[in-house]
Amino acid sequence: MPSLKSTTLKKALRPIDAEEDERGSRFVHLTQRFLNNLGPVEERIRLTDIRTIGLSVRLELSGRHSWQVRLLSKTGSRQLWETFGKVEDIPLAEARTIAEDLRGMARKDPNARQALSKEKAQRLPFEELAEMWMDDFVSTLKPGTLRSYREKLDLYIKPRFMGKKLKQVDTEAIRSWHTDISTKGVCGVNKESKRQPRPAETAADGALRALKSFYKYALKKNWVSTNPTRDVVVNGDHKIHRPLDESARRKVGETINEMMLDGSANVIYLKAVQLSLATSLRRDSLTTLQWSEVELDRKYLKLVTKTATSLDPQYLPIGPLTFSILKSIPRILDSPYVFPGRDPMRPMGLSTLNATWSKIRERAGVHADYPETDRYGNTIDKPRIRPHDLRHSKTAKLAETEENAMIGAVIGIKTTEVLDRYSAPVKVKVAEVNSRAESDFATDLGVSIDPDFYSGGVRATVLPPVPIQVVIQVGSWPPRGVRKPKEKAPAEPRIPKARMTKIQYPPDEELQMMVLERPVSIVAMELGVQSKTLEKHCKVRGLRVMPRGYWAKKRAGRRH
Repeated sequence: MPSLKSTTLKKALRPIDAEEDERGSRFVHLTQRFLNNLGPVEERIRLTDIRTIGLSVRLELSGRHSWQVRLLSKTGSRQLWETFGKVEDIPLAEARTIAEDLRGMARKDPNARQALSKEKAQRLPFEELAEMWMDDFVSTLKPGTLRSYREKLDLYIKPRFMGKKLKQVDTEAIRSWHTDISTKGVCGVNKESKRQPRPAETAADGALRALKSFYKYALKKNWVSTNPTRDVVVNGDHKIHRPLDESARRKVGETINEMMLDGSANVIYLKAVQLSLATSLRRDSLTTLQWSEVELDRKYLKLVTKTATSLDPQYLPIGPLTFSILKSIPRILDSPYVFPGRDPMRPMGLSTLNATWSKIRERAGVHADYPETDRYGNTIDKPRIRPHDLRHSKTAKLAETEENAMIGAVIGIKTTEVLDRYSAPVKVKVAEVNSRAESDFATDLGVSIDPDFYSGGVRATVLPPVPIQVVIQVGSWPPRGVRKPKEKAPAEPRIPKARMTKIQYPPDEELQMMVLERPVSIVAMELGVQSKTLEKHCKVRGLRVMPRGYWAKKRAGRRH
């Protein structure tokens, strides 16, 4: 990355001023020398050239910076940005010429922007469009989703469609690709992954989901007119739906109250489980919920969590149970979070929520009533109720009286496919409805119902098998002598195995200078590891690392 002594870079990386900068853009004088020395950045920003109107450079975290031009929309009321290439492929002089030509075409025809976008998509290869999708859309999602899509793109999608144009990738090509993965296995192996190897059918369906997300983005960008993945049939996902019935909810409620009285768990963490059942929030939305998102007076929650389906804030109503729970939660110092962690200025971790629910579940003794088969073909007699199943519980309860449109408005689910899965009724209710229907049929057919059926509720009671008497013949009894226990060999000391590391770290003195002169994220990117991995390595070696927010304050010109 260029030195901070550069006047252009100082102006480019200064904090955003809403009154001076337009939508996060920094107006600078671009030069070819500055662009040649430009490396990865810590935040996504846009540098707008003061010489050519509408020409900008979009700086990405990965270092793959893009050229963009500002075009008028067909209504003329908004100005939208159009990407037309990478900085490393197009020099500055050529980019200025392309930007002027594109703006001239957009001025002559207000609808030219859609035609330009589609023409660009037909000209570029598939892998470049996929990288644009990763940089522009997937990078705004959760880190886990980003890692998953990147893995599927590198292992499955790119090896098959690299070098092809979008018009060459039709429904038949995608169906053939999906079938090949399902029958022949993966296209590549990620040796660094610690996950259990998945069956080929599951891997193929996961890759198809990532490709569907790409084509939804392509439709939004007018790269294609139809989605070729729509008619491709998946092998069959293992969609888990384990909502709590009424008896299980009562057990959970009694267990939470007992744990609050005996102090076996943190009260705030127990309140988080209660709020999860009351609001049906996702785990990340629940743990990162802030008091600024809670409007008790107006009785709604404003959620700004980024998901794969929506980046806009959601407004969910607050009911009497949610209102009572939020009112009873104490405020911890000046923490902005409703459920803070050990550090009040940081939110409660997902592992803490999972551990709290595990204690409640084991103590209450709740589990799914019916056995299931997991995605690997293993049969589970008593499946565990997951923390995410608390979100299913309220949806299944609403499905008893409400339609899907009303359920989606209450819970905040937009897609019909997810609503159909979440609103499936509890199996106990299904059994009750079936019992009532069969009772009516029995009356019509004149068949008397065995009273043992109702002895265990709606489920029939099955008697245990009669025990079998087993006779064991012993050759010598009583024993003639007491056997001496065998002497165990002394335990050999365990020698830890040498672990292979991803990289060869530089010496401690050199590494210490590197992390003191530049942010850890940039040093880690140069070494080829994650920033958290580098921080742990420095901690083990006793090296000093700048605290969180140090470099941001330094760029802002504040004292440390």
